[in-house]
Amino acid sequence: MPLAAWSHGSNHDPSTRDVHMIGEFSVVGGGNIMGSILRKFAISALLLGAVTACSPPQPAPSPTSHPALVSVKSRDAIAGVWNATADHLVQVAVAHGTLKATATYPVTDYNADLDNATRFHVTQGGQVVVDKLIDNMPMDLRIITAEDGRTLVLLDTYSGGAHCCYGTALTDPNDASGPSFTYHDWGDVGYNLVKSADQSGYVFESADAAAAYAFSSFAGSTFPIQILSYREGKLVDVTNEYPATLEKDAAQHWREYLTDASSNATPESALVSYLADEYRLGRSKTAWDRVHAAYGSNQDFDTKAVSWLQSNGYGSTAVAPAATPSAGSGANSNAPSSPAPPSTVTKP
Repeated sequence: MPLAAWSHGSNHDPSTRDVHMIGEFSVVGGGNIMGSILRKFAISALLLGAVTACSPPQPAPSPTSHPALVSVKSRDAIAGVWNATADHLVQVAVAHGTLKATATYPVTDYNADLDNATRFHVTQGGQVVVDKLIDNMPMDLRIITAEDGRTLVLLDTYSGGAHCCYGTALTDPNDASGPSFTYHDWGDVGYNLVKSADQSGYVFESADAAAAYAFSSFAGSTFPIQILSYREGKLVDVTNEYPATLEKDAAQHWREYLTDASSNATPESALVSYLADEYRLGRSKTAWDRVHAAYGSNQDFDTKAVSWLQSNGYGSTAVAPAATPSAGSGANSNAPSSPAPPSTVTKP
C-alpha cells in the first residue's frame, strides 16, 4: 500500500516500500526488527484506547456536549523513533470525518538543512491543508475541539535531551481566512489539555517556562501556571480568566516554600512563582507582605524577584514593598499578612 506522493526528495520516496498497517499506525520499510518493534507498540496503543481514532465519524459537538478529542496515543506507538532511519520510517495517522493527519519520521530536507525532521501532513476532504517539516521528533498526534468549538490538529514534538524542549505544531483547517498554521515552543514544561471555562472545548494548561533556572537549577525550579487558548490564529495567554486555578497554584507554591526541605523546590523559586500568581490575582502588595513576614528582609532577593516579574510581564511597575520592622527573619515562618488594596496586573 503506497503512501501519498512524497515531495521532499526522491532519495527518500517511501512509495516504493511496503507499508505495514496496524489500525491507524503504519511502519514504512522492509526491516523485520523495526516492524516488530512498531507492531508491539501499536498493539499496546490500541489496547490503551487508540482504537477511538478508528471509530466512525462523529457529528460536530453541540455547545453543551463534551468536547471531542481524537488521539492515536502515538507516544506509545512511536516509541521506536529512536531507531528510525531514512530506510525505516515511522508513520502515525489520525482521522475525524474527512479531516486526516499524518506524522512521518524521520525525514531529511537537504534544502532546509533539516536532519531527522517530522513531516506534518493534513488534508480535509482530500484537499491539502498543511504539508510542513518540523525539525523535531513526533510525540503525539491529535484532533481536538478547542475553545469556541474550533477544530484543531496538533502535532506534539520533542527535540531530545534531558528535559527540553517540547513543542506543538497546530493548524486550524476551518479558519475563516484560510487554513492557519502555528508552532508553539513549550520549552521545558509541556502542557495538558483541560476544559475551557465555558466548557466549549479544550485549552492548554502549561506553565511559565521562563522560571527555569531563574532562581535555581532546573531540578529546584518551580513554574507559575499559564493557560493558553487558541484565538484568532494563535495561542493567547488567558490565565487571568481562571482565578480559581490561580488561587490553587499560588497555594501550591506557598506549600512548596514551607516544605522546601522535603521537596525539590528551592525557597526563592517557590516564592517567585507564588508572587507571579498573586500578581495576576491583583494582590501583589499583600503577597509581598506575606513573603517578607515569612522570609525576612532580603534586598538581593527582592531586587532579583522584581526584575524577573517585570521582565516576564507580571506588572511593568512591579515593586517590592519595604519589609516592615516586624517582619520575621526565619526562612520558614508563616506569619499572617496585612490586608492592602490590590495592585494592577498587566500580564495578559
